[in-house]
Amino acid sequence: DGFEIRKMNKQDLRRQVPDFLGGGGVMSLSSSSLLIYREDLHIDLPEPSRSATIDVDACPPLTNPWHITNEQQAIGVCEAFGLFDRFYGEAFDSKPTGRQRLHSPVKMRLNGCSQGSVMITDPMIESDAIGVGPSVAITVEAKRNVHEVHSKQLFLPMHDTVSRLREQGHGHAVKPTVMCFRGEGSFDLYELEFSDPTDITSHSITRSCR
Repeated sequence: DGFEIRKMNKQDLRRQVPDFLGGGGVMSLSSSSLLIYREDLHIDLPEPSRSATIDVDACPPLTNPWHITNEQQAIGVCEAFGLFDRFYGEAFDSKPTGRQRLHSPVKMRLNGCSQGSVMITDPMIESDAIGVGPSVAITVEAKRNVHEVHSKQLFLPMHDTVSRLREQGHGHAVKPTVMCFRGEGSFDLYELEFSDPTDITSHSITRSCR
């Protein structure tokens, strides 16, 4: 039916997963190979149970927080108002980001598979923001008014940042973070963790705030 194989790796939302995968998912293992996994690879983003407000007039950003049109503008507003600093209680130093190859291979566990695990070697990955604080580093996936995120968008940047920091002699804990702009000056922040750092499905939300 004219289905293009390249579209299999564009699955930010569950509705983008082809029906024939039966609720599973796809992710890149390298520049030339894909993993078709039977597990659900998406993470639900429920409404945060707590909220906080800030004084917009105290630190006017260059971008109007009520008229954001893309994820990078949303990141800029969050950094201007120190939302990540407030959320984690750390003063983060923002680092350059962009699309790049995975820094070091990652061994990923495969649940319910006789092979047991697979190596993720050099796919392209991207973080929308990276912050390094005194004891914690964050990788941020920015979204605009969605209620789910693909776990690879958190799992791989987390491992990449851990690897790069370790190479530089740093032992920071790396916190995968989702920032979702909801409109009308509202931002949802989610901290996630993988209880088993080799298992992409072992995720949980440890805290959230609007």
